[in-house]
Amino acid sequence: MTAMIVVFVAVSGPADAKTEVDEALASYHKGIAAQTIGAREQYFEKALELYLANYNQMKRQGQVNGLLCYNIGNCYFNLGQNEEAIFYYQLGKKLLPGNTKITANLAEALAKRKDAVDMESGGLLESVLFFHYKLSTAQQIKGLVGISILAALSLVWLLIRPTMTARYAAFISGFAVSCLVVSLAVKYYMPTHMGVVMKTSDVRRGAGSGFAPITGHPLGGGSSIEVISMADGWYTVKLNDGRQGFIKQENLKVVAM
Repeated sequence: MTAMIVVFVAVSGPADAKTEVDEALASYHKGIAAQTIGAREQYFEKALELYLANYNQMKRQGQVNGLLCYNIGNCYFNLGQNEEAIFYYQLGKKLLPGNTKITANLAEALAKRKDAVDMESGGLLESVLFFHYKLSTAQQIKGLVGISILAALSLVWLLIRPTMTARYAAFISGFAVSCLVVSLAVKYYMPTHMGVVMKTSDVRRGAGSGFAPITGHPLGGGSSIEVISMADGWYTVKLNDGRQGFIKQENLKVVAM
């Protein structure tokens, strides 16, 4: 199995959390260097245990770290648990959409799947509101603040010297602000939730194992699908062709922050 290089995660908080991450990193690299399968698994499992402890602690505090998700994904990948690896890589990519290491490792994990189906992109909406898909929420907010300042300066310039250049500057900066505002509004009011299928699963007509599947073949582990809601232990999901069905809660993990 290909060994993936881990990225160190800077952790803010108690000293013991920083120590756990240092120990996890050390265990991970020992796993990479180990000469036997048993030793590799032992070190990767230790690293995973420490990373997950730190992840759960941060999550209880309302924080999620993209690089920490990447590290967890690496541990799962090296342990041969590809679906778990894909889930954490997808979560890391959602938090850090521009990170090339996460994208590359996710692509490698996706290539190992069988009978996988993936949720289609947003099409025209994605093209128009590319900020919504290519930038994280934090990046959008920072961009909105910066461009709003430029828009305000352009407006002042236009009021003082109403030249054609000032008009263009005010229009372009105002348009950019509008795009970012709309993108943030879409993310808040019309969120799209992706679910990662953790093992081969049928999409059923109703919320129960007795209902017939609505697809000719089950979804392979590591598939991605749009999740609409969850009730009574079943997720309501939407296929690429628009049909809705149900997947058991234990068979799906939602990529949500």
